[in-house]
Amino acid sequence: MKQINQHSASFLIIGLSVLLITAYILREKGFENGERTTFDEDLYAYMAYEMTVDIRHYNAINFSSLIRQHSPNRFLPDYLWKKLFKHPPFYSYLIVLSYKLHKELGYPITDQPQARHQAVRVSNCMGVLGILIIFLLGFYIFDWRVGVLAALFLAIDPVHWICSQKIWMETTLMTVMMASGLFYIMSYKYEKRKILFLILSGCCAGTAVLTKYPGGLSLIILFIYTAFTRPERFKTPLWYILPITAFIVTLDWILWNIDVYGMDFIFSGGMGYDEIKRASNVLIKMTPLLLLLVASIFFFWKKRSLCATVLARFTLPSVMRKKIVWVLLLTVAIVLTIGKEWSVIIPALSLLHEPETSWKMGFFGGEPWFFYLKKLAEYFPLYIFGYIAPFMISWRDREHVFLPLMYATVYLLFFIFWRNFQSRYILPAIPWLLLLASYMIFKFHDRICSICSSQKRKIFLVLFWCMVSYGIVKAIQIDALLAWTNKPCYF
Repeated sequence: MKQINQHSASFLIIGLSVLLITAYILREKGFENGERTTFDEDLYAYMAYEMTVDIRHYNAINFSSLIRQHSPNRFLPDYLWKKLFKHPPFYSYLIVLSYKLHKELGYPITDQPQARHQAVRVSNCMGVLGILIIFLLGFYIFDWRVGVLAALFLAIDPVHWICSQKIWMETTLMTVMMASGLFYIMSYKYEKRKILFLILSGCCAGTAVLTKYPGGLSLIILFIYTAFTRPERFKTPLWYILPITAFIVTLDWILWNIDVYGMDFIFSGGMGYDEIKRASNVLIKMTPLLLLLVASIFFFWKKRSLCATVLARFTLPSVMRKKIVWVLLLTVAIVLTIGKEWSVIIPALSLLHEPETSWKMGFFGGEPWFFYLKKLAEYFPLYIFGYIAPFMISWRDREHVFLPLMYATVYLLFFIFWRNFQSRYILPAIPWLLLLASYMIFKFHDRICSICSSQKRKIFLVLFWCMVSYGIVKAIQIDALLAWTNKPCYF
């Protein structure tokens, strides 16, 4: 880990402060530049306004009735008429808090645009908090250089920017999931305060569930991560503080649903939430893949000597022992998998290219399984470094590096299986991918710096950082086209 002296730390704090303030101001202005809002944004702002009068009035019935009055023929999904809204209420609670704080400061709500502006500041603040947390994750998992670069990447990431200036819950979900991972890492780093950090991690994991149900993936990810890094933790009661705390945080919402629906809120598609049933089906589809992955890694870990003996009996041709051959084979496999999509990907690398977007939900519903990977790289090419990270991380480094890998992989897989492709859905995976990308960039940088020839070293460093700079410029170009202007938001 690269150390930082006190003098440099002062500049680092100042630099991070400037980055956070700038990110907030740009997103605030980006929201003001927008000409319209989505249906969901108007819904959240309206529901939260009703909740300022009665905090237990958590449904969209009155909002839906108004829509029906103005547009009698407009289709409105069934969940809008349920006694409780389909998503858990934490995000709406934060908007209620924003309304009340603004009122205390002398800015009561007088019209709908003002309500939206006060509501979107929740997403903005949570997005900026996420930038700070990714720095801390980079600092604790890797070193301060990775933390700084990851914070910069997240600040300019187009999807993060767009979602931070929308009245959507995914920015809040992203931040609390990151916080859960951060506190869990800190429970590894600081054994004497392990209980405190496990409680905080559990609180954040529970809050993630209370924001949106896929937040429950945090608990699955932390379980798998622990199994591969410190499985002995399962033998002590202390570890179970985490899931118990998460359950306690969500208990009121569970009891509230039981009070309104009985047990039908889980077991009945008519009275309960179809989202829960759909999420369960996605997890069932993912289970064989996850079990195969986990079993393979676990077997290799537990039976390393047996694996070594078996592998020793197979002699690879000398040409197959060269890393460059495997890199070329992987490249060919990627090219063949992507196929015709190259005709779309190559033009998208131009700094003059404007990505296709839409205000219509489900616009990209029929895309191939690697759609998210393709689209993120189209917006910000440096994601490619995050994609290759799994092939460059050694088993002995798994203690902390495995955590961002698991968060990014499991969350992406879940929404790839979910299929209804939308940028906001995968927002919680984005900081972890950018963290891995930052790590890989410095890994390549350090490799280049170890080249003996001074001339070659300088040439490769210039070429490498020119490539990184292009990726940053490309992201800023997309920001200028889509985020700053607050254009159509579904990619």
